[in-house]
Amino acid sequence: MHIDQDAFASGQILSKIWLAETLEDVIKYQNITDPLKILILGGWYGQLHLFFRIRKNLKIESTVSVDIDPDVQKTAELLNETWVWLSGKFSAVTADADEFSYSADDFNVVINTSVEHMQSREWFENIPPDTLVVLQSNDMAHDDHQNNHQSLQDFVDEYKMSEYYYDGVKAFSYPDQMFKRYMIIGRK
Repeated sequence: MHIDQDAFASGQILSKIWLAETLEDVIKYQNITDPLKILILGGWYGQLHLFFRIRKNLKIESTVSVDIDPDVQKTAELLNETWVWLSGKFSAVTADADEFSYSADDFNVVINTSVEHMQSREWFENIPPDTLVVLQSNDMAHDDHQNNHQSLQDFVDEYKMSEYYYDGVKAFSYPDQMFKRYMIIGRK
């Protein structure tokens, strides 16, 4: 089993912790009491779901992690084996986010932490109205990035929500590179 070690880089981990902490605050502040049925687009190895479960601050009914790379599915299921075993609490699916079919009844939260990797906006257009949406992108120059954003405002302007609950920036500064990560949480 090959694992891309970048999935566990400090920027990846800290960005997902930032998302978990902020989403927990939004859920509490917005008084959302329904169990969460989460769809994660570009879910990679399923680390975000693992963080949610370890933190134990969200009432999660189920999570589906979608990624186009077939090599990540087994690792995502391994990292989340406890919830795979608990009959439908977690599943990893190999699929293109643009073509993944679902309805408003299937999920009440859609998360995409890899917007910079998405070549089109079709995945965003497919999200039903009134769905709670969490998005992250960055301004990092990288061969795999198709859709970087140069500022938080650029990101907000591209992904319009009917209501915004949070938007923010997290700066990362390493000896060999600097970049900013952007996050939006709102209702589509």
